[in-house]
Amino acid sequence: GLSAQKAHKKTVLRSYEKLEACVKGPFMLGTIACCDFHIFEMLDQHEKMAREYGHSYLAGFPKLTLLHRAFLDEPKLAKYFASEAYSLPCNNPRAKAYFT
Repeated sequence: GLSAQKAHKKTVLRSYEKLEACVKGPFMLGTIACCDFHIFEMLDQHEKMAREYGHSYLAGFPKLTLLHRAFLDEPKLAKYFASEAYSLPCNNPRAKAYFT
């Protein structure tokens, strides 16, 4: 329900504040490293969920936004982002329990 959405958003934003403080820019350590792929995936999945409800969790987090954008703009990954594989759902439909 709506209260679960609000609680989830509060948790996400608190985590994003901590992550934002760690980003050296444009990636976590300044240059791309293994951890950035995991951070990107988490950010991207949360953004996909947030868009379904008309908002963005990245708003107000410029360093995380830059990291997310750096992956989306990477020419070596363009083919993947344009593919059907990228447009598939991230999780099983049950994973949206917070958003029903």
